[in-house]
Amino acid sequence: MITRAMEDYLETIYWLSKEKGSAKVSDISQTMGVRLPSVSEMMKRLKDKGLVEYEPYGEVTLTEKGREVAMRIAARHELLASFFMALGVEKKIALEDACKVEHDLHPDTLKRLRTFIKFVAERSMFSKFSEYVSEEEEG
Repeated sequence: MITRAMEDYLETIYWLSKEKGSAKVSDISQTMGVRLPSVSEMMKRLKDKGLVEYEPYGEVTLTEKGREVAMRIAARHELLASFFMALGVEKKIALEDACKVEHDLHPDTLKRLRTFIKFVAERSMFSKFSEYVSEEEEG
């Protein structure tokens, strides 16, 4: 079983690798706001599960299995954040909330949400919703 914390680490490694070309324990520590020993311990656990390749003091890379998991997590995060922002939630808050919610949604719920967003976007209904929200906040 992959825990929420493991998912957070995998997602962080995924984004660091995309942005910087690699992920180091120090970068993971800084990005997540956790201590170096905590990162090292988690890397050992992720390595034992076959999700990362890691040697102490070296770079951390996702295995194929780890990359698949990380990409699913990142996609959930992006879907939720974009939905929250479409509702008019400030980007910083939308990203924070997406991180909190992304771990607990059932795959069927995510599928329905993805379909709903597509439906609304194709019909340009988000702009109508924004107008409605503005009117409600003014009134």
